[in-house]
Amino acid sequence: MSLNKKIFFISLTLFCIALLLFGIYNLAFKSPAKEIPIAEKKIPETIVPKVTPKTSNASIAAISDEAVLAPTLIKDTNVIKYYTKNGGRVYQIDFDGNNKINLSARDLIGINKVTWSPDKTKVITKFVNADKTTFSYYNYAESKNTLLKDNFNEIVWHNSSNRIFYIYSDPTTKKKDTKHLQPRWHQLDQVSGYCIC
Repeated sequence: MSLNKKIFFISLTLFCIALLLFGIYNLAFKSPAKEIPIAEKKIPETIVPKVTPKTSNASIAAISDEAVLAPTLIKDTNVIKYYTKNGGRVYQIDFDGNNKINLSARDLIGINKVTWSPDKTKVITKFVNADKTTFSYYNYAESKNTLLKDNFNEIVWHNSSNRIFYIYSDPTTKKKDTKHLQPRWHQLDQVSGYCIC
């Protein structure tokens, strides 16, 4: 056997003996650590009087039996306007659920999203039909509907209620054009028809 192997086995044997003696020392002579008790703070008991909830005659009532899009409360008249999801009809109903009025002359087929302006007088609707997405603008004060140009990705209202924020895609490449990646504010009358970007 070579000298290196002899040194290795002697070192390994000494190491095992040292581990055995260390284990015997820990088991025989070391005392277990004492647990420190957790200080408990006594909280005085207080009696809380029972509070009876206030009852009112107001109750929550369903105003529609079908799925709706974008219900909104018109503060001046205390009415709720909403779009039905399946038929795309526009309804107005009193705050208590009475006097339902149909505001639309036709069904809005393919309606997907409705965004009210902050002053609740205008609305932008998103339609999705057979892989084509279109946006429409409607002004309730003027009863005017305008189909907005194609190739919008998203439209949101500005706080002034007369401007929109939009992201536009290039129609030839079907990708967002780099000069259009920075969305800009435009007046609504500039948006209909063609893009002034």
